[in-house]
Amino acid sequence: MSFIRPEAARGILRWVEPVIGAGVLALLIRLILLRLPEGSVFGWLALIVSVPVGLWLRAALGTALAARQSPAPGIVVIREGEVGYFGPEYGGFVALDDLREVLIAPPGRHRDAAWMLRAGMVDLVIPAGAEGADALLAELTALPGFPDLDAAATLRREDAGVRVIWRRRRRAISS
Repeated sequence: MSFIRPEAARGILRWVEPVIGAGVLALLIRLILLRLPEGSVFGWLALIVSVPVGLWLRAALGTALAARQSPAPGIVVIREGEVGYFGPEYGGFVALDDLREVLIAPPGRHRDAAWMLRAGMVDLVIPAGAEGADALLAELTALPGFPDLDAAATLRREDAGVRVIWRRRRRAISS
């Protein structure tokens, strides 16, 4: 028997990794401020270790912010450079190299948030609450200049309009 409601437990567990990352980064910053002015090896080591810990914290924040709120139908499949969605009415696969735009339709009064992946002739709409959609944000960070924290915030924001999160820059043709 649990004294914590399942929804509350999921909410707490969603933020465990960012809290641990912030705590580790705070300890490293304290060590840097205390030891680096002395020229200590520990200060330099803490400075070096703080970079990957900061990147880990950023990824953990993005994952926590983008965590799904309500379940939606369908399954998201991610494999080497490709995103797939199997839904009750539609589905398909899109290669990350073929993507032209990534849009997000934020949650509204009558709909849940959804990812919209545009790749030439193929448009893939993936509900943010679909099984496996949590990993989609981490996969899309491989795109050049993808704003992961902005995308995570847009998934939770309740606006009326669809927002372009990322657009591929056209390659210059050299002669």
